[in-house]
Amino acid sequence: MRFSIITATCNSEKTVEHTVRSVMRQELADIEHIIVDNCSSDNTLKIISDCKSPFVKVICEADKGIYDAFNKGLKAASGEVISFLNSDDYYLKDALKKVSNVFSKDKDAVCVHGNIQVNNRTVKPVKGFSSFGGRRIFHPASFMRRTVFDVTGNFDTQFKITSDLDLFLRIPEFLKFVYIDAPLTSFALGGISTQKLFSVPIEIKNVLLKNNYPSRLAYLIFLIEVIKNIKSITYRRIFS
Repeated sequence: MRFSIITATCNSEKTVEHTVRSVMRQELADIEHIIVDNCSSDNTLKIISDCKSPFVKVICEADKGIYDAFNKGLKAASGEVISFLNSDDYYLKDALKKVSNVFSKDKDAVCVHGNIQVNNRTVKPVKGFSSFGGRRIFHPASFMRRTVFDVTGNFDTQFKITSDLDLFLRIPEFLKFVYIDAPLTSFALGGISTQKLFSVPIEIKNVLLKNNYPSRLAYLIFLIEVIKNIKSITYRRIFS
């Protein structure tokens, strides 16, 4: 079973080595690590080359954002299982082996997902379905069979921050997801979705409207997300 790991980079010299080496340390032989680089002007490409990973394939060309890069990686991917690893995140020990074992035993599973690690603390997804109606899973710790994308299509690049939510909402709910109660990926705070605190609620609303949610519900969730962000900012200012 081949794993295709897709990473988008753009001037990622400070973090990309850890990302690449975390894939190299996985105890699987059949991996391709597709790195889609947006014409980095720093040492990103040199660092990737210096890692001498047997898994890495680099695509270097201008893109229109992270989801455009992910789509390019999808087009180039040859694996049965697809995952997206951000250039400042990294896989934990035996992550891919744990996922591979589940897929090998459960042929009906189309997605295997687990916990993330944030600041050395394990964070678990809340059980059940979210207020959006979609499954509660962490995108950096999710692995999907290639066949899922035959159903959903690619990432919608009109969304710059929450296209992963849009994609997950397009996955039919009858398809089988399997949860592993173990940390699979270390997630770095401060990425695109955490930097733009007030852009996220707007995109969430637009994603919901695109997926035929009632407008009142979409705007209610938008307000809830804005309030959550205001509380988060206030908390940080008080206790920082």
